[in-house]
Amino acid sequence: WLILGGLILAVVLVLGVIRTVQVYRSELPSFEALHNIEPNLSTKVYDRNGELLKEFYTENRALTPLGEMPQPLVQMLIASEDREFYEHWGINLRRTFIVAITNLMKWQLEAEASTITQQLARMLFLSPRKTLERKIKEALTAVKLERTYSKDELIEMYLNQHYFSKGAYGVAAASRLFFNKKVSDLGINDCAVLI
Repeated sequence: WLILGGLILAVVLVLGVIRTVQVYRSELPSFEALHNIEPNLSTKVYDRNGELLKEFYTENRALTPLGEMPQPLVQMLIASEDREFYEHWGINLRRTFIVAITNLMKWQLEAEASTITQQLARMLFLSPRKTLERKIKEALTAVKLERTYSKDELIEMYLNQHYFSKGAYGVAAASRLFFNKKVSDLGINDCAVLI
């Protein structure tokens, strides 16, 4: 029975690895897609005197470079979402293992262990549905993102891509909507509210 159980476990593991490789090759974004990430931006119409007349958008978003974002905003994001962001390569294996054990003990999918990079992968390329297949795709895409971009570029993309509610996509739109300020003018309390 022990040999048979070991053999069945080995077959299941091999099939799992084969399926993961298939997903990695066929269903994930290509490296070209990773290099050409272009978020939807608003189009602004001005009069001849430079006064803004109207903005058109499907997603209310303006891009902000990381250097213009207040340091507390970035620090609060990392503290609340992924404390080990600068130590992992897209997947936090320790946290994933702990959450998997917790979910198994409760026999339901309650907690998630997504890193900032995994959340970014979901925002850019995947659906929000909670399935095991999506989590595998999210993890594999996160690894590809980490191989393509620096940590600072990932943080910048995350804060420019994230939906902050009420039609505000990205930190610039959220800053304007909630505080009528530029991102660089956000105070520590404003940063805390946004995060």
